[in-house]
Amino acid sequence: MRKGTGKKKQCAAITKGGSRCKNNASNNSEFCALHHSEYDNTSLRVEYDLLLPIASRFSQTIEDQVLKLMSSNYLTLGVPIERRVKQWSSIAEKLERKKIQIDRVRQLDDLVGLRLILLFQRDMQGMHKIIDDNFRILSHEDTASRLVESQFGYQSVHYIIGLPQSWLQVPTMKEFGDLKAELQVRTLSQHIWAAASHKLQYKREASVPLPLRRSIHRISAILEVVDLEFERLLKDRDSYVEELKTAIDNRDLNVDVIRKILSSKWPSANSEDTPSDYSELIEDLATFDITTTHQLESLIDNHYDAVMAKERKAVARVQEQLETTGEVWGTSEERTNLGVFYTFTGLTRSAIECKSPHDWNEYANTRLTREFNPEQDD
Repeated sequence: MRKGTGKKKQCAAITKGGSRCKNNASNNSEFCALHHSEYDNTSLRVEYDLLLPIASRFSQTIEDQVLKLMSSNYLTLGVPIERRVKQWSSIAEKLERKKIQIDRVRQLDDLVGLRLILLFQRDMQGMHKIIDDNFRILSHEDTASRLVESQFGYQSVHYIIGLPQSWLQVPTMKEFGDLKAELQVRTLSQHIWAAASHKLQYKREASVPLPLRRSIHRISAILEVVDLEFERLLKDRDSYVEELKTAIDNRDLNVDVIRKILSSKWPSANSEDTPSDYSELIEDLATFDITTTHQLESLIDNHYDAVMAKERKAVARVQEQLETTGEVWGTSEERTNLGVFYTFTGLTRSAIECKSPHDWNEYANTRLTREFNPEQDD
């Protein structure tokens, strides 16, 4: 049988004299062993400089898409998304320290990095589903799995992702090609530990001086308890909201009761684009002596027709604005096209205005003045 070893690839390096190196390239490389480190780092730096603006747009695109997906799935960030494109100095240091050889900067898993810090532990599962459903997961690790029960340490879920092929067909995304990004997902409590341990340089138990280990264990335990207690609170709240689905007796208003009443009384199309806590609305209602469920239901029932007539006029006005100017004020183009203007909160405030027009106008003007000139409250 004839053996074929294949043609050797010549080193791609250019010597100082201007001629091409005559050595054969090393396996899986464009350069020979002599020129790989010296020449390739120069070549990588050139590629990095050319790739930097694309990588920046890549990181921005991922952030924009993640935010939209989180909003549509009602997931809440604890702090704004942190993102970065790895600096060249960090890349060069990592390659040297870990003796890593790469042919292209695009091969780096963490050229682009984003950190998502969520409020609640339960949101971690929702975030995983978003990532799994919408991105290509190239690798995935839960760092908590490294710890045994008696250990404390850094906890976070790390993903290496790429964009799905369907996204890369979009003209504005074609340039991202095979770029990858590292996503770090953790809760706010886990982030507090990560940030503090980084500052103290106590990322691992072995690095903590013996006299301080008891305190470190205590802090780690407290932060884990915070996540657990929030989870218990959310479960208790879910049970409370579930009880409200059967019937609401006459009780004092709170945000969950108000949400239930408004969603049952007003047209569903008028709901808020994002979940509202209704805390300001509770204050508005209390100012006009509406503090119980029966009082709120009576307010809406008594003024429903007048409020909806006002809603129709507002919709007609903004639709005319959109047609003549291409812009809308006080709402969004999407809501205008759906034929709605006021949210549940806006409709309820309109009902208060219908009940007490003079007092409401005076109250609303005072509140606006206070919002625009907060120093007047001092």
